[in-house]
Amino acid sequence: MYNHSDKSQVEYSLTQLTGGLFYHLKYKKIEDITVTDICNRAKITRRTFYRNCENKTDLILYGTDRLVLEQIRKTDFSSTDYRKMYQSFFAFWGEHRRFLSILDQNNLFDLFLHEFIEVCGTYMRYPLQEETIHGSDDKEQTRLYSNAFIIGGLGLMLRHWVRNSFLPDPEELADTISFLIPKP
Repeated sequence: MYNHSDKSQVEYSLTQLTGGLFYHLKYKKIEDITVTDICNRAKITRRTFYRNCENKTDLILYGTDRLVLEQIRKTDFSSTDYRKMYQSFFAFWGEHRRFLSILDQNNLFDLFLHEFIEVCGTYMRYPLQEETIHGSDDKEQTRLYSNAFIIGGLGLMLRHWVRNSFLPDPEELADTISFLIPKP
């Protein structure tokens, strides 16, 4: 697991190392990339690498966490305009299509999806989800099922969207979701 410190030096090191890994992922498979390759590209020492993470996949988790948290900060979950919220979701990830494409091309999208679901499940709170959970006898179980449905579904749609060359556009995807999940 990577170092979760909020110190600016740790953030800087992890950001540089993640950039170094993604640079090499454009040209090589992850198993062919060495820690030395990453560190040389990032201009960070191996010692710093191992002080901040255990392995290369920790950098994928760090990159995923950083983007998911940014996407959550930019989303107005209190809005009842669900179509706009879903459109914003896909527009955000469309801005990061290179990140998603590199993961998919290197068979790392499932790692991304697992982390995406974990982070979203921890931090996202939809008004419709909260209403359902409030009326439930087993709130924790209801939240788990709700997360599996909403977040898992969005994650799988995201993977399909990447594999379909980011088509259709975010507006059409939002329309599809709005059709599938009617407003309360």
